[in-house]
Amino acid sequence: MSLSNPPGPAPIPCPNCGEMMNEDDLYCRYCGRPMVSTGFDDEGNVVVRSQTRTGSGLRGVGEQSRLPDPQDRRLKREGALAKVSGGPLGCTGLLAILVGVLVVLMLVVWFLVRPGIGNAARDGIDDGLARELNLHNIAAETTTLTINEVTINEYVDASAAWFEPVTDLNIDLHDNEIEASFSLYGLSGTFSSGVTVQDGLIRLVNPSVNGAAGRLIDVDEIARVIETRLRLFVQEGGRPITNISVDEGELTINVGG
Repeated sequence: MSLSNPPGPAPIPCPNCGEMMNEDDLYCRYCGRPMVSTGFDDEGNVVVRSQTRTGSGLRGVGEQSRLPDPQDRRLKREGALAKVSGGPLGCTGLLAILVGVLVVLMLVVWFLVRPGIGNAARDGIDDGLARELNLHNIAAETTTLTINEVTINEYVDASAAWFEPVTDLNIDLHDNEIEASFSLYGLSGTFSSGVTVQDGLIRLVNPSVNGAAGRLIDVDEIARVIETRLRLFVQEGGRPITNISVDEGELTINVGG
């Protein structure tokens, strides 16, 4: 009695190139494309049948691909974030580095750039005041000089270029205080001070600066420049100042004989 050999795998055609393959082949040996689950019916016709393998990653005819779209921007962004957060440094490390770089830049600006900007502002105020005061004098018969802030600002506007890099100068007169608003390289600030008379000269009282531009200048140097120019103006006139008062919008100076 003889036993017959068991039948081998049924042949199925490759859906791409048509070459005959075994039904348990996952990929075509000729074109390399995945095989779909097809077979033969009782009459020898090719038919689509259920998948015989699971977990192979194959899909049936007409089934949509489940692979991610390489053009999907959301996936690219998530992938980039994953690389950053999963890298040797991570997000916290990168943030610390950025903060450190910012601190270094601020220190460079403060210790290297700021003195240069402050010196330029000081020189601009010095040059502008010198030129402006040289255009004026107090008449010999004048004992009281009164000037309002509108007139002062008209003079300042007419000679604005002399004060550069300090720009947009505007003088406001308040009770016992003079305030000058200004711009310096695009930043805004204010300089304010009281005034008094000492030894026949005009002196500043408690000068201060505010604003972003104010942090770039040395208030003591600016005050010294202003007092020096006012002292030279008074000495050239040969008459001491006996009193100065600041009211709202108005400045009054009394001159001795």
